[in-house]
Amino acid sequence: MKKTDRLHSVLTICIYYGENPWDGPHSLIDMLEIPDAFKPLISDYKFNLIELRKSEYLKFHNDDVNTIFNISRFIFDEKYDKITDIYKEKNISSELAMVIGCITESQKLINDAIKSEQKEE
Repeated sequence: MKKTDRLHSVLTICIYYGENPWDGPHSLIDMLEIPDAFKPLISDYKFNLIELRKSEYLKFHNDDVNTIFNISRFIFDEKYDKITDIYKEKNISSELAMVIGCITESQKLINDAIKSEQKEE
């Protein structure tokens, strides 16, 4: 390497969609079992955590990502009327429905997505 060379940055994002609030590690140090005396010597790397259930304040540039987060969050919160109100005029692709079904563990949504995809073919 030359002294003028630069590295590319790496951004680590963890998207958590579990039922309970995240109580796991937030950095490399949190993931290691090392004596406290050695912790100052370790380069710590934090990651960005996005909890789907607490993501209402996030706005993504990609409409599909917004749809996945919003509908999944409404399903977890059992706010089905909001889904109807916001998305009744919008066409949700079978691919998006499949992702939402997998995140929310909704077998009905997954089955409906598969049927819709088969009709499209």
